[in-house]
Amino acid sequence: LLGGGGQPIEGYLAKPMGPGPYPGIIVIHEIFGLVEHIREVTRKFAAAGYISLAPDLYSRENLLHDGIPDEAEMRAIRQITGDLPDDRIVADMEGAAEYIKTVSTWNGSLGCIGYCAGGRYALLFACNTQSLDAAVDCYGGRVIPDALTEARPNGVIDMIPTLSCPLLGLFGAADANPNQD
Repeated sequence: LLGGGGQPIEGYLAKPMGPGPYPGIIVIHEIFGLVEHIREVTRKFAAAGYISLAPDLYSRENLLHDGIPDEAEMRAIRQITGDLPDDRIVADMEGAAEYIKTVSTWNGSLGCIGYCAGGRYALLFACNTQSLDAAVDCYGGRVIPDALTEARPNGVIDMIPTLSCPLLGLFGAADANPNQD
């Protein structure tokens, strides 16, 4: 699929069996990229009747970590992913939406769901597109930023006035990012 700037990015597509039509869903991975767990989630959405696409938002960086990283690895992963510009993430997500729209069995309805870092990306995308009918933010980290950066010049929480669709936010009571306040 084509991401931001017309650059190809990797992705994983799973479709329901049968003639359709079916709604589409973009499955957004956490900080470790398009690992087997996210592929399994994508297949489960397809089994439930959704054209499911998981774009690898880190495919240009070749970032894939399917094990438990040590602290040094985790710092490096956070640095790499934190330096990715929000506008590139939005453009890559728009590319995923456009790809789903080309599937012949798509019914015209599209949502997204993201986990942890992907939850942040789901909210970011929902606030910066007109392509979605619904979004789910599962414990999106850094929705409320510690600091603004060149790559992330605006807090996603401050983008809520431009939210383009209904949003379901799921956060844990003991999760400190964001905290309950």
